[in-house]
Formats: sequence, C-alpha cells, structure tokens
Amino acid sequence: MDVIAVGTGQAIQLGHGRHADVLLVHARAQEDAFMAAGDGVRREDVMYNDFVIVGPESDPAASRE
Repeated sequence: MDVIAVGTGQAIQLGHGRHADVLLVHARAQEDAFMAAGDGVRREDVMYNDFVIVGPESDPAASRE
C-alpha cells in the first residue's frame, strides 16, 4: 500500500481520475458530490467530532451566548 497524504480537494481529484482506491477526507458536501457523480462505490463514516465545553457554572469569564 502506498499512502499519499494530500488535502481533501486533491484527494477527491485523485479519486475522480481513478488514481486511488480509498479516500479519507473530511468535507461532507464534496464527499456527497463525489458519490452522486458515480465516482465512489461506498461511503463510510470513520470519525466524528464532539465538542465538550468544560468549566464552572458560574462563568467567571462572563461570556455571552
């Protein structure tokens, strides 16, 4: 296996040109367009982000919502 580390846009271009067997990218809209164009055969979620805010309830920084 040869790993080619590039950005999402370049990875998708490699996929369009059939120069890669597997793409690991992180731009859902571009992934959906890639699949809709018939360039991919299977899309799987591999990872996701959770944002957890930790701190005291009193909000000493006085941040506003």
